[in-house]
Order: sequence, then C-alpha cells, then structure tokens
Amino acid sequence: MRRTVLIAAIVVAACLAAARSGRAAGQKPRGKACAYEENCDCPAPGITLRWKAAYCMATAMTDDFENEAVQQCLATPDPAAVRGQQACAQNAYWKSELCRVVRSGKKDADACARDRKFIPDIVARGAGG
Repeated sequence: MRRTVLIAAIVVAACLAAARSGRAAGQKPRGKACAYEENCDCPAPGITLRWKAAYCMATAMTDDFENEAVQQCLATPDPAAVRGQQACAQNAYWKSELCRVVRSGKKDADACARDRKFIPDIVARGAGG
C-alpha cells in the first residue's frame, strides 16, 4: 500500500512539473522555445484548436477568423474519429482535412499532410498573427 502511494505521488509530481514547464508528461525537453506553443514534437505541431480553425477558414474560403461560417464550423462538435484522441492525432487529422480542402487530388493532399513545413499562419501565430 505504501509503495502504491509513493508511486502515485511521484507520478503526480511529474505531471505537475510537466504542466509548469508547458510540456505533457513524458515529452522530451526542448533545447529552444517552441514557436508553436504546444505539441511541438508532433508531426503537425501547434494548438489543436488552431488547426481546426485553419480547416474552418479554408472551407469558408476566408482568412477572417471571426467570419460567421468559420465560427459555426468551430462550434460544430468534432467527428468521432477525433474525439478522445491525443493532441498529436487530432492535429494530424485537422491538417489532413485542411490539405484535402486546399489541394486538388488525393496525391497532392497526402503530400501536403506529410509536409512538416506546411503550417498555416493561424497555427503558427494565432488569430491575430
């Protein structure tokens, strides 16, 4: 019993330390600050809501984050394929969906989704960026 309590205390302490440092538990520390604020070690780094916003802006064909169609899209519940997934998987999903909107043909969309350099401005800098 004592050992279980000690292990739980260690896990909680590690999670708290990770939260204070801005990293998820088990994520490697980075040598430099992350330009994308969160999920920096993901193939599609950045804040997940920003990836969904990029998708919504592409489907609405606007760069206006406050556009009514964009806001309605953002308010739409995530599909079952995304709900409950880790942030990296969610980011990859929204990036893939975004690439299907902005690229013609499956081959181009798949290449776009794999391209680590393809990061929309809203993901990189936020809505005001």
